[in-house]
Amino acid sequence: MAGPGYKLLGRLARAQRVPRRGQLAHLLLRHQATLAYRDTLGFTRRTSLGDIYEACLFLGVDLFLLPQAVVDRIPADSTAVDAGAHIGVVTSQLCRAVGARGTVHAVEPLPANVSRLRELKSDNHLDQLTVWDCALSDEDGSAVLQTTGAADGSPHSSLTAASYTGATVPVATRALDSIVSPTARVGFIKIDVEGAESLVLDGAKRIMTGDRPLVFCEFNEIHLRDAGSSADQLLRKFEDLGYETAHEYPQADAITDRLLIPR
Repeated sequence: MAGPGYKLLGRLARAQRVPRRGQLAHLLLRHQATLAYRDTLGFTRRTSLGDIYEACLFLGVDLFLLPQAVVDRIPADSTAVDAGAHIGVVTSQLCRAVGARGTVHAVEPLPANVSRLRELKSDNHLDQLTVWDCALSDEDGSAVLQTTGAADGSPHSSLTAASYTGATVPVATRALDSIVSPTARVGFIKIDVEGAESLVLDGAKRIMTGDRPLVFCEFNEIHLRDAGSSADQLLRKFEDLGYETAHEYPQADAITDRLLIPR
């Protein structure tokens, strides 16, 4: 399929005029095409169809978008954080939610994903977006990430998941309190860091106790247990910080996203 053929297919799929888009995304993995397009939110993206998540996004299967009811609660002109930003699906939502006078910090350790985030920033003139090529943890330092080495080309990583055995990548680690200025007003944090959520909270005590942001967090029982914790223990950590669950969004067996709000 030539370049124009891919683009036409993508436009039809994003308009929901192509059936079985999830299956089609797996077929596109064979083609390894790279092209630019506008996603369903209107952002310009450069995509590699050799990555399953980018292929799904190209076809309008918007994996990992925040629920609109959550986006509607993000304060305009505030600071938002995307911890575990991947290729920037949620990052783009946050940029739109806070607006040009707000600030978005997208934190992502894997170089391939960081490149996509920087392209998202430059191609869409997102001056409110800062991309950090590091992993969030409880302190500034360094660590070794485990990666998936997935056959579908999509890079994932974890500080804790022993099941990720594709390769190891040395990375810098930062505490969120050291990234975000004390003068900023943090209104929202998304946390999806494959089992290291507790470390992120330990490195964000100033923000969590001072700014009291809304938090949208993944609770992945498998990865949390791999890290020596559990979903119950993570929830208790939020409760100790004065947070409660406003809504649960089940994703799969042993995985639930939660919107947590200050009591």
